[in-house]
Amino acid sequence: MKYDLHIHTNYSLCSNLKPEIVLKVAKKKGFDGIAVVDHNEIKGALKVKKLNRDKDFEVVVSSEVKTNKGDVLAYYINKQIKSRDLFEVLDEIKQQGGLAVIAHPYRLLPHLRFRYPIQKIKNKIACF
Repeated sequence: MKYDLHIHTNYSLCSNLKPEIVLKVAKKKGFDGIAVVDHNEIKGALKVKKLNRDKDFEVVVSSEVKTNKGDVLAYYINKQIKSRDLFEVLDEIKQQGGLAVIAHPYRLLPHLRFRYPIQKIKNKIACF
């Protein structure tokens, strides 16, 4: 299966892509599904999911959550993650039945790099 697991819509400041365009382009590219991971927000993902009428195409409601230790991707969530504390975010994701993934564990810019030893939380995340 072919998925893009890190797409932002215009609900993130870093993107100007409308949900309709995200869905159209992903299908045109031949993806089987996408995860919309807007920054600290799920409105874009919910909108893309609502627009999708194709039962053979999956839209994973997700978010890229900024925590006090770095960004965490929250996949398969149904409510916006409120906390910004790493451990509370990981707990919120788990409570929703979601999957947690460290977004950018090895960024070159130190102020954007994940700042907690991944080995200490490996039992709380799906992968890194």
